[in-house]
Amino acid sequence: MGDVIQGGVAGSSGAKPENWESLIFGEPEDAGLPQSVQTLLRPDVDYEARLAVLHLLPSQLSVREVDGLLYYLALRGPRAGLVGLQERMLKRETMDLISGQAAHADKVVHGLLSLFRDERQDAAVRKHAVHCLNHLADHVTEELRGAIRRALPLSRKEQPRVMP
Repeated sequence: MGDVIQGGVAGSSGAKPENWESLIFGEPEDAGLPQSVQTLLRPDVDYEARLAVLHLLPSQLSVREVDGLLYYLALRGPRAGLVGLQERMLKRETMDLISGQAAHADKVVHGLLSLFRDERQDAAVRKHAVHCLNHLADHVTEELRGAIRRALPLSRKEQPRVMP
């Protein structure tokens, strides 16, 4: 068990407000996102440049950067100029980066849960969101851990075994 990350569960009643995506992911055009995050969203930027920008982001991200990265993750289908594999790799790198953001654990957990629940997302992207959430579950508050456990299917190790 690692250090506990502080954070509450927003909207734990289960009811989602009408604008839930903008509450979780933010509004990138209105939020004044940093140039680095805007670059990930631009269709005229190639894969290598986007990957380089992602790797140049600081280890401790601002709220605006986390919002922008969650917004990027929520976009469906490959961005113009990228093939599916490249898009999946960028999203995987993005999820790995935001999963280490202790100061934004609540936002990250709920963003990844929304990504996992979005059945129109690429299956590999959704699977990596589950991987990140399982990792985060060991490092967040009990409240966030409960939200993760309620949302995710049981792993093979956790499923009850029926003895013959």
